[in-house]
Amino acid sequence: MAKKLPPDIQRVLDQIEPQLRDEFIAAIQRITDSVELGRIEALIREGRIDDAIRALNINPTLFSGLHEAERAGLVAGGNLVLSGLRIRDPFSGSRVVLGFDGRALRAENWAATASSRLITEIVEDQMAMAREVIRAGIEAGKNPHSIALELVGRIDKATGRRAGGFIGLTSQQARWVTSAEAQLRGLDAGYLGRSRRDKRYDRLVLRAIKGGKPLAEADIRQITQRYRDRLLNYRAETIARTSMLTAHRDAALASRIANADVCTGWAWLASLSPRTCQVCISMHGTVFPHDSPGPLDHPNGRCAAVPLTRYAPDGDPFKTGPDWFAEQPERVQRQILGPRRLAAYQRGDYPPERWAALGDNPGWQPSYKPTKAPK
Repeated sequence: MAKKLPPDIQRVLDQIEPQLRDEFIAAIQRITDSVELGRIEALIREGRIDDAIRALNINPTLFSGLHEAERAGLVAGGNLVLSGLRIRDPFSGSRVVLGFDGRALRAENWAATASSRLITEIVEDQMAMAREVIRAGIEAGKNPHSIALELVGRIDKATGRRAGGFIGLTSQQARWVTSAEAQLRGLDAGYLGRSRRDKRYDRLVLRAIKGGKPLAEADIRQITQRYRDRLLNYRAETIARTSMLTAHRDAALASRIANADVCTGWAWLASLSPRTCQVCISMHGTVFPHDSPGPLDHPNGRCAAVPLTRYAPDGDPFKTGPDWFAEQPERVQRQILGPRRLAAYQRGDYPPERWAALGDNPGWQPSYKPTKAPK
């Protein structure tokens, strides 16, 4: 039974993800560097929020570098799917050779559509985030200059480029940064529980909390900026990882459809460990039709589709996730499900087939999500 992603898939992801991550961060830097701060400030002062958002110049053309990175994921994904089919003709015994042409019209159309969809989602998300930040700033009584700086960041004297703004973050992440800054100003120890904080400043924050002495403004700004930078990197990594996995999965789907005479379906493959979520465990080993998309897992998911062929031996391709879960010690089961869900599972009220349900996932594609256990 496989417990990790196939090495070839992992290798391609490790090669391509950094390209897309760096392209995203570079595009955000181009946006902030081109901003006319005074114009945005004036438009906010005049109450012209929509014009202020347009003045940020969040232009789809600035994200054009994502296209080639996604196309590389498509071609690599298609070739990986087919190279993984160890098929031999049942009559002659010779190996069946299949091919995937990344330059074919269907592949080119897919690359254009996929990259366009990704860029459109990023642009729309950024405009929604900017609108929320501006309105929240106005309601909080902040002056237009401060709001504009929150969006695009300040000029870093060392680099001469803007840094620390909300551009590039999701609306939720922007709220996290605002909340973190408030915690630092209020000497709230809750800041130390933020997983994306820069821990190098923990000693400084702890000293201020214990002494009851406010942090210097420069320190608050620096700590908040580092927190924002880490959130931006996390978002870039999330976009890169999920986009490349989606590219691989879409290429796999195209390959299965193109070779329907050989490919009969696919099985959901998860990386099984105590850190695997209940959704991926419950889906591991599930078999789907060859023309069904997937795996439809969560953002940052690492699940893969294992192609099945008409020449494969009868029987399950590997042990299912629920079977694996049942073999784990109770402490591991509790770590995965939590005490309430585990109690329901042990009573027989929460079987693995009820652990996940397909639904909408805002900001992402429809995906399987964890369900609640009965009381």
